[in-house]
Amino acid sequence: MYTLAECIETAFRQNPEIQVQNLNILKSNDAYSYSKLNKLPSLSGSVSQGVNGGRSIDPFTNTFVQRNISTNAFGVSTNWNALNGVNKQIEQNRLNTEAEKQQLDLRKKELKISVIEAFMQVLLAQEFFRLATEQRLDLESQWLGLKEKAKEGLISNSQISDFEAQIGNVKFEEFNAKNNLSLSKLTLSQWLGFSAKTDFNVKQENILFSESKAQLSFHPSQRIFETQLQIAKIASKLAEAAKYPSINVSAGLGSAYSSAASAEFAYFKQLNYNLNQYFRIGLNIPIYSNGQVQAKIANANIQERIIKKQIDQQNLKLNQELEKQKMTIDLLKEKLIYAEINQNTQSKAYLAAKERFSEGILNITELNTFRLNAEKAKITRIQTQLELNYKALMLEAFLE
Repeated sequence: MYTLAECIETAFRQNPEIQVQNLNILKSNDAYSYSKLNKLPSLSGSVSQGVNGGRSIDPFTNTFVQRNISTNAFGVSTNWNALNGVNKQIEQNRLNTEAEKQQLDLRKKELKISVIEAFMQVLLAQEFFRLATEQRLDLESQWLGLKEKAKEGLISNSQISDFEAQIGNVKFEEFNAKNNLSLSKLTLSQWLGFSAKTDFNVKQENILFSESKAQLSFHPSQRIFETQLQIAKIASKLAEAAKYPSINVSAGLGSAYSSAASAEFAYFKQLNYNLNQYFRIGLNIPIYSNGQVQAKIANANIQERIIKKQIDQQNLKLNQELEKQKMTIDLLKEKLIYAEINQNTQSKAYLAAKERFSEGILNITELNTFRLNAEKAKITRIQTQLELNYKALMLEAFLE
């Protein structure tokens, strides 16, 4: 027996789209974390072993020799790119992570609304199936009484046949209601992340309609576009930065050993004697890029303008959806008032018709008309009440 809260929790835990979005957040967060390391210099080391035979150059004396020479070389170097826009790239990656988190919030909001709607459909299907079963049992009970009257000759067999036809129609409605219940359960189970699960029931809780302020807060889709706008602005700055010089700083040290001088210098003495260091500063000045930099700047500026238009479009869309949901609830509130009045009236009319039928004033066909009107009024009232309660929950989820 699932409650609405349990269905929403299960959907959040098992829905494949939610799971994929959680992985996207991890991926984006890793990219952000590693990008911060780009502010640090890189460090590398090198080791080499070589053997030369015949005529070769002695790396120690830099002269030609006719012998086999064994050499070793060692080195350590560091490199750092300055003025390369790394801080902007880090901020861009941070915003990408925020956008993925906002995308998760949006998916959860949409999933919650879908689960509420599917849950409502299951409740409606359960109620319709229950009412159809009650109608069948009520008619079968009346049918037994009519058979006794037929034996006593109080009513004709044709009236019994008409009543049996009504029972057949109700049984068919009960069958359809059962099928609709299975289909609605299947839809709900798929939102919960199951492939085909229908062997469960949902619990109707005492959810009463409550008035909502119906004010739209900062919707996740709006936050996503705002974040994308910030990312686009950073992209514009990065494109602009390609027009300006960049600086590269590098440093290192190294040493080498040659067997050609082993008689004069021992291994470690050679390494100390051959020790060398270097420090370099490089300046890269862009002069001509075949229009590539200008194209990137233009594209970045256009993308920024596109996102601003998308923000306006999304705001309009959200406000339209809000007004639509508010109107739906207002219409349901008004409809419920009339549905309650109609059910009360039709129920009284049906009870009075049953008394007149027992007195022989009405026939089976006339009684059936009153019964159908009463059943329709009851179904309409139940459906309207459930829709009002759960549409209000959907509005609350939309406004969260």
